[in-house]
Amino acid sequence: MKAITIHQPWTSLIAHGYKRFETRSWRTHYRGPIAIHAGLKSDFQTIKMLAINYTRFWHEITPLPTGCIIAVAELISCRKVVSSGRERGSGIAWLEDGYMILGNEVDFGDYTPGRYAWKLANIHRLKEPIPVRGRQGLWNWEPPDDWKCVVCNGFVVGGGLCEDCIGQETEIAMDLGLI
Repeated sequence: MKAITIHQPWTSLIAHGYKRFETRSWRTHYRGPIAIHAGLKSDFQTIKMLAINYTRFWHEITPLPTGCIIAVAELISCRKVVSSGRERGSGIAWLEDGYMILGNEVDFGDYTPGRYAWKLANIHRLKEPIPVRGRQGLWNWEPPDDWKCVVCNGFVVGGGLCEDCIGQETEIAMDLGLI
């Protein structure tokens, strides 16, 4: 599985579902599952901004774990930032293909034109962080062995049945009159 190291508090904002885009200076063509790793460094200017302007979020995401995987998600797209409303005093950023970013999300990333916004979906915060040494760029991380579907061996956070197998098992159970 691919992983990315991100400074706090950005990592916890992602894990708690408040940040759906990670902004980077470089494009990626990778799409698929990605582990969200909280690096050892924290962005203290952002921590101060959150404590003052987003008090509720701040209380929900603290304490801020570091040096560990705290969430997994699916990286579903990467779009270039073409315009930032901050230049004109608005809280809107425009991405290629006419995609618009607004609200809190604009405060939670660097939407300078020329950068890239990586869209994350299906974010799952882990119950317990997994200590791991981070790296720069996209890197490979081996999830625990039990994070596999018991039927098809596909990836499932925490193990059990994947969505496809749940559907199949439900159909089989219905056909047998079990449910």
